[in-house]
Amino acid sequence: MTQKPAFPKPRFYLILALLAAAGFGFTAVCGVWNISRPLWGNIALSAVPAAVFLLLWQLSRRGRWRGVPALAATIALFVLFLAGGCFNLLLIGLDAMGQPRDPSLKNSAHAVRIVEKALELNLDGAQVLLAEDTHSGFHGDGETRIILTLDDASSAVESILSQWPAFPAGEPLDTIFLERSGLGEDLFFPQVEQGYYSFRDRYAEQYPDDTHPLLQRFSYNYTAALYDTENSTLYYYELDT
Repeated sequence: MTQKPAFPKPRFYLILALLAAAGFGFTAVCGVWNISRPLWGNIALSAVPAAVFLLLWQLSRRGRWRGVPALAATIALFVLFLAGGCFNLLLIGLDAMGQPRDPSLKNSAHAVRIVEKALELNLDGAQVLLAEDTHSGFHGDGETRIILTLDDASSAVESILSQWPAFPAGEPLDTIFLERSGLGEDLFFPQVEQGYYSFRDRYAEQYPDDTHPLLQRFSYNYTAALYDTENSTLYYYELDT
């Protein structure tokens, strides 16, 4: 009498174990990458499905986990683990959104590219004095602060002097620059006696039907820049609330 082949075959459980291991790796990356307090508990929990399916693989190889009942139980476990893994990733994402992070932009070249793209300037030779970005969360609220010295960026200085309006800008922009350029009491722009400015109201671009005056809106979305001619320093600021 011939022996019936194992059903499902052991490699079926091995494939599930490999899929679970991939999920564990993805969860580990999400739980550590760009998070100030790694979520080791969530990461350890995500290793359970891979361990379970490896155990089932070993049992199947020894003929102790086979047949339709075993297959049905395995599928139910897979669905349960898949739902639990998705929920685990959701918890990691929510926790990461609430954690404070280092606002510093580590790459100075990246900070320069941000300003170049936003202001359409050639900033070759510019030196970064400060670069911070606190944008985070579901809505991307936060601010970007970048300070550049343009002593060796003659092309950018020429473009600014020829294309930007002189500062002070008049109301309401003077209030935006000197009184609203910061979250809380930490204002960004200095008191500049002579300079040039650039201002882009991204809120008005996104909501053209909103007729509220600039200083009477419930949220701010703008990009502002101020060039101090005395110190040859460019201040770049983005605010999203």
